[in-house]
Amino acid sequence: MFSGKKQSERLDDIEKRVFEQLTKHESILLRIEEQIKKINIEKQLLEEKTTRQISEVVEKYEQDKNSITQLREDLEQEVHAFKVGRTKMVTDGMSSVERVLDEQMDKIKIDADAYNEVCDSIKTVSKTLENVEDEIQKFLTISTTIKKQDFQLTKFTKKIFEADKEKLELMKRIDTLERMVAKMRRHR
Repeated sequence: MFSGKKQSERLDDIEKRVFEQLTKHESILLRIEEQIKKINIEKQLLEEKTTRQISEVVEKYEQDKNSITQLREDLEQEVHAFKVGRTKMVTDGMSSVERVLDEQMDKIKIDADAYNEVCDSIKTVSKTLENVEDEIQKFLTISTTIKKQDFQLTKFTKKIFEADKEKLELMKRIDTLERMVAKMRRHR
């Protein structure tokens, strides 16, 4: 009788420890799931931000490209106008030649200034693209880190499932022991 009580206490103790382990593992699993959700949300936000920044850079590049094209057309028109003016200068004489040349030179200076401004804009866009490349590289590094962390979480999850399996085996043994104790009591 005394031995049966001891066994019962031991079984109760084992059950209590198994239950504590199970509770501990469940809370760990919940924390892991929360961390995975947070990481996925951060990853999605980073991807959206990167996509938005790339779109902005591409849009700025297209605007600058269109400006350069327009300036080139303007410059071609001015050059054409200059050629026409040169022909007229020859026919009008030396006085009109000087006047037309002055006008054309002013226009060319304006176009050259505009062209220089566009070149500066292109340099700025180029620097921005370099910065975007750096940011993309950072995001790629973060992405590989996330993949490593996911792998580590997978290992940890496997360990938890193994512990859960062990717990189930212990519970089966406890059931078997309880049946054996019950049989022994009936036979006494």
